[in-house]
Amino acid sequence: MSENNFELEKEYLEEETSPEEKEAIFEDFNEKESVIQKETEGFLMKLVPEKFKKEAVSLLAALSIVTSAASTFAEGFKGEEIDKEKLLPENQIEEVVKENVSPQELFEKMVASDKKDEFAPFDWEKIAHKIQISIGGEFEDIPEYKTKAVKNDRYERLLDNEGIVIPDFYKRKDISREEYEKLNDSNPYKNISWEEYVSAIDMEVQSISQANSSLEFFTKLNSEKEKLSDGQKALILQSLGNALHKNYNFDMLENNIFVETSDDVMFQSIKELLTTGKSTESDMCGGIGVYLVNSAESLGVEAWLQSGSVRGGGNHVWPGMILNDNGKKQIVFLDYDTLIPTGTLDYRDALGIAERYHRSITTLNSFVGNENEVLFPVESRAQEVIKKAAGIEETAERLEGELSRGKIKKEKGLEINLGLEAKEIKITDDYFGVAYFNFQDSNSNPYQSLEDLSALRYGLNLKGERFGLEAGATVVHMNIKDLYNASVTQSEIIGRLTADYIDSHKLTKGEYGQIILNLGATFQELTKFIDGNINMEEGGKGTMEIAPGMRLIYIDPAETGKFYIGARGMFRGQRNDFQNQDPIIKEVARTLTIGTEIKVNEAQILNLEATGSNLDWGKKIKIKGGIASKELKGGLEYEKTESEYERFIPSSEKIGAEVDYKGGPKWMIKILGSKTTEEYAGDKKQDAYGGEVKLIIFLW
Repeated sequence: MSENNFELEKEYLEEETSPEEKEAIFEDFNEKESVIQKETEGFLMKLVPEKFKKEAVSLLAALSIVTSAASTFAEGFKGEEIDKEKLLPENQIEEVVKENVSPQELFEKMVASDKKDEFAPFDWEKIAHKIQISIGGEFEDIPEYKTKAVKNDRYERLLDNEGIVIPDFYKRKDISREEYEKLNDSNPYKNISWEEYVSAIDMEVQSISQANSSLEFFTKLNSEKEKLSDGQKALILQSLGNALHKNYNFDMLENNIFVETSDDVMFQSIKELLTTGKSTESDMCGGIGVYLVNSAESLGVEAWLQSGSVRGGGNHVWPGMILNDNGKKQIVFLDYDTLIPTGTLDYRDALGIAERYHRSITTLNSFVGNENEVLFPVESRAQEVIKKAAGIEETAERLEGELSRGKIKKEKGLEINLGLEAKEIKITDDYFGVAYFNFQDSNSNPYQSLEDLSALRYGLNLKGERFGLEAGATVVHMNIKDLYNASVTQSEIIGRLTADYIDSHKLTKGEYGQIILNLGATFQELTKFIDGNINMEEGGKGTMEIAPGMRLIYIDPAETGKFYIGARGMFRGQRNDFQNQDPIIKEVARTLTIGTEIKVNEAQILNLEATGSNLDWGKKIKIKGGIASKELKGGLEYEKTESEYERFIPSSEKIGAEVDYKGGPKWMIKILGSKTTEEYAGDKKQDAYGGEVKLIIFLW
């Protein structure tokens, strides 16, 4: 913020908030925070006792530390000197880390130190200005697919009891036809015969033995690619992944030192292992993934890199590729020596199969890229649900709404959302918000890795017309489906910090009308906690986005027409590549908006708006228009995206309609409907239909 803007903000706060009002705000803030902190544990236990009892208390310990920081922020707003020890309660953090202090003991100690014992009197007028109830959801065809991960343990069978590779490996000492036909895990596709298996392994062995460098090896693979089926190529890539996994560089992992390993070093480690049985450290998952992608491309296979989390292992990187099985192309992931067929070309669904295999969902960072760079984040169905449960909004869209108003939006009310699979109830007052979110995979979608999810979201906010700050924490408990219809639990806290700044200036006003300039920016940072500890493994320190923007508005002298033009951008903090993982700031969107509102007569307003966006993965246009009277409002919206990376993000078209009816000053009904058509590279078009009805009751 510039010095001039800072002075303006200071004057604004001094004018708008008296010392008495600040004192009242602080007292209200402190009282409500104390009550919510004390009662949260009991509330969780009553909601879903069987799921939360084992893990909720340890998560709440971290939440208590978050709320103590919130109290300090309130004291700063009050004008008192901030006690830094309260901001970082080192004694509490140390006790969380110590193994001999249970989370239950820590939580009870925190609660015991709280002097307030009772809730403040319940007053609807203080809690809510309105009540909103919505019913709806999205309808689509549920795909049918049963998948199974395929492990290649050929090298395991080539080891003797001492773990040394059989010396006459190059004579291809391997299993018989009868043994091969009895094995399921060695056969990635059912149409790979024993003869094809032998041919593929012979070609791999000859290519490795005859090459002196990685370039020679890749050249040999490329010369043989036309002779091999996709199943044979998969077998070769699995074998290479197996060898590189045995040469994993644990020193690099343990010392957190990233050293780029050349292709020649990787190749020599493979050759050394297969000829002498000696393991030579090569690289970690990122470097191994890069080498496997290069190998796949040498075989004529389309391949890329995907990042995500694995259960118990933090962040991970593995290759993805397109393979043909019995005439049907599909996305297949390769995790070292394990092939994970997904049965689909829909990348969002394919990620769901990867999550089921890894038994973990990457809440914040799931990036796709090539062997040279990280491109952009991609989301599975489960990630979309978790972000909704945590109240995470798209940063640039949030900013656009505030630019159109010219001031920070304040929410106060009760909202109940009832969907086909997701239910949510949330209450927001001037300084606090709490929401409960529940999801059930009632459709048994094989590509939805979530079996069910429960989340409690707790937020603190201070908002004026120009500046707004929100700090929140969401306690999430989920059951994740694995590939074999069992499930595992994952619990975490998602921390969210969002700051908004909007400044509106009236530039001119006279006989030719008036011009208003709205400037603003929105910043959002997300951090994931597991059992009270920040998860540094998953994507570093979380995610960060910032969106600056402006809107220039012209209002004609008779005030019967408004015309505006706006521009905004968005920047994201992300990794540079999958190996070094150097942090960079990347521009991901530039958007231009033009629009108008015209009074058709005294009772009706016509509005039209067009928006064009250049994104890091493609382009998007949105056109919407409608007409509004005192009681009735109708609108249509058309949105089209053209993706330059259709393998990962689909091109799509969406048509939406909305009809609002306001029955006097006390209530309103909104009816919304939409049809979305998506198309991934090489896949057929898929339609989804959405519908929602909202009832809004204005209380005061």
